[in-house]
Amino acid sequence: MDNTPPKVAVVVVSYNALDYARKMLASVRATRGVDYEIVVVDNNSTRATKLWWTLQRFRGRINRLALLDRNTFFAEGCNIGVSMAPRDATHILLLNTDCEALSPDWLARLMAAHAGGATGLRYITSGPWPRADGFCLLVDRDAWEDGLDESFQWWWSVTALEARLLRQGHRVAAVRDYEDVLVHHGGKSGKAFKKARSGDASRETVAGWFEGHHVTVIDSLPKV
Repeated sequence: MDNTPPKVAVVVVSYNALDYARKMLASVRATRGVDYEIVVVDNNSTRATKLWWTLQRFRGRINRLALLDRNTFFAEGCNIGVSMAPRDATHILLLNTDCEALSPDWLARLMAAHAGGATGLRYITSGPWPRADGFCLLVDRDAWEDGLDESFQWWWSVTALEARLLRQGHRVAAVRDYEDVLVHHGGKSGKAFKKARSGDASRETVAGWFEGHHVTVIDSLPKV
């Protein structure tokens, strides 16, 4: 039995949205009950945003920082962040910059709900297949493998990851009610994502990824 204490690498891909990044970081740094490190990948934001992240790294408010010279969009940015994660991290948490934790116990509660594989906040029933959203997604480090499919730079890379995990026999869970734990302001990084490329994401193709497997729905996060 593996008795390694859990450690979470919180991977944040940043593209502008400085006001929301400030809120996100302040709320995450109040986290208690879980060992974690914060890894930030900045996708060539404005000068003000890059300088602010540099200052946070200098002051020790984040643990690792990559300032990129191009916008890699979501999938590649996350993969870069995971490659920078500490070697002793047992879990990866993909967290958007426009998220804000509402309780210091947010991560401990998410960990308590997690039973291997991946656990995400928000259950999505629209589209080709029911799935967990990707703005706050906890994944076992040893299940990450090659991570997100970079042929889907923005949409569907998380969905493809969830489908792969389910096909491999892992659990993927989606938390239906999470608003007491974390708020996702959504869409605060501008419209650059419209230039992102995507592979075949037809309804038939995406549904086929799952091979009939379904995510587990969790009504709410347990108290800790």
